[in-house]
Amino acid sequence: MTPLDKIVQRALDRRQRWQHSYVEELPVLVDLREASIVGSFSVIKMESRQRILKEDICIELPEGMGETPSAIARDYLTDRYQHGAILKHQQILDVRGGVAPMPLYAIPCQFEHGYYIDIRSCYWTMLQIVGWNVDYWPDRWLQPGEAPADFPFPDHKVARNCLVSAGIISDVVMWHPDKGLQQLKRGNSLANSQLYRLISDVLNAVADKMRALGVVYINCDGYIAPNYRSMTQAVNWLTDWGLPVRIKAEGRGEIYGAGSYRVGRMKSRRQTLGCGA
Repeated sequence: MTPLDKIVQRALDRRQRWQHSYVEELPVLVDLREASIVGSFSVIKMESRQRILKEDICIELPEGMGETPSAIARDYLTDRYQHGAILKHQQILDVRGGVAPMPLYAIPCQFEHGYYIDIRSCYWTMLQIVGWNVDYWPDRWLQPGEAPADFPFPDHKVARNCLVSAGIISDVVMWHPDKGLQQLKRGNSLANSQLYRLISDVLNAVADKMRALGVVYINCDGYIAPNYRSMTQAVNWLTDWGLPVRIKAEGRGEIYGAGSYRVGRMKSRRQTLGCGA
């Protein structure tokens, strides 16, 4: 069976256990009359065994089914890798204990001709380089794993990113009509803190170098260079690291603060003067 065949089979199996429906907007919490798991793409009603899926985010599968990107990513990873890495206790502490926030940096300024530089498909690119089951122990070793090269939806951005987020240990958000929202601890057979820690370390290291090369704005994997010289230096350095880049926008612009900018015709949704760096 192909990876897609296996994903379809798992989706069919779920439909034997759960009723499925598709909606434009997920239900309002107060309208849920039973214990329900609440996610970004779906609501799962535990007592009546219903999965309510947000239709516009679902990926169309054969057999006339739509499935959430997160479910597809988990199904693929379970078949491809079976489970997350088995780590030494100290390695777990080191990996999880030092995760830095994704870089966010801004110097409020104006420029005559700047450039917005973007790492193409950042998470997907790194997955192809280091593999999903990478063995990483900060300051000790990095052993590449196997890349998810046969993932059936390489052009779907949300599904690609879910390959990374599926390995993050997080609480389940549960709604109870009588108790309200609760966050519950859960196990995760696909736990893969190493991958997210490695991506975080790489992007923060890249951000430090971008600052040294004169960029005035950084948001995760996007950078704004205020002139041609800093742009060419940044692009050359990123390319040397094996990270494919593109220029998303260029022209006159301004940095207002973190998450707030304008470059040529491209601008952030929020443009607030004096919002700070």
